[in-house]
Amino acid sequence: MNGHAMMENNEVVVEPEVQTHGDLLITSTGVALELMGVSPLLISKLQSIGILPEIPTRKVMLEFDIEDGEEPVYEEEPLDENNLLDDDEKKRWAEYIAKRDAIMDKRNDSFIKAVFAKGVKVNLARIEPWKQEMEYFGLEIPTNPVDLKVQYIQTEAIGNAQDMINIITGVLKKTGVQEEDLAEVRGMFQDSVRRPAPGEVIEAEGQVVVESDVHGDGNRPLLGDMASEQVLRSDEGGSSPSDSVLPF
Repeated sequence: MNGHAMMENNEVVVEPEVQTHGDLLITSTGVALELMGVSPLLISKLQSIGILPEIPTRKVMLEFDIEDGEEPVYEEEPLDENNLLDDDEKKRWAEYIAKRDAIMDKRNDSFIKAVFAKGVKVNLARIEPWKQEMEYFGLEIPTNPVDLKVQYIQTEAIGNAQDMINIITGVLKKTGVQEEDLAEVRGMFQDSVRRPAPGEVIEAEGQVVVESDVHGDGNRPLLGDMASEQVLRSDEGGSSPSDSVLPF
């Protein structure tokens, strides 16, 4: 059994280690991947996709003792899921969450795809047998080479949530993110892929679930934002953009 043991609630829990062979990452499915750095500027630009909606507000009167002829003074108080007063505020909050999460989903999806496409080198010899399997299963094979590579990694290389975490943090490490900052990225990513959504139950072990509200307060993790912040503040340069633009 790989990994190291730790005590949790008086039970021994084995934490998986990252399996490597030289410079290769070996996933739980046995696929060998070579990880490379990506352009920090690319990671940053991916987080500008779409425009996040403004947090809804309510008008609150600042002064209650108003002299005759004086106009009341109001300020805008931001709403959150814990201070909603009526059905109108609940509706506006729900609409805000839906719009915000749609943008965040798009940004996170683009970030992960960029990591797979630019930061992972796969064995070309394994692509054709995989394509034949997908066709046999009746699945559509992407014609775009980037989509093809991303789908191969998603369906062939990744067997559980830990594989995803190892790939993301491994690429960020190659990019120049320091180990202490990687721990923060890793923790956020583990939250977003392992915890069930409110009211949702994970039935299959290792199932990857990205929930709609990790913290229960309407604050959803933005993986690319966290990664971008850590990459851009890193003291190390990591791989140059020209080194990152590599074929499969």
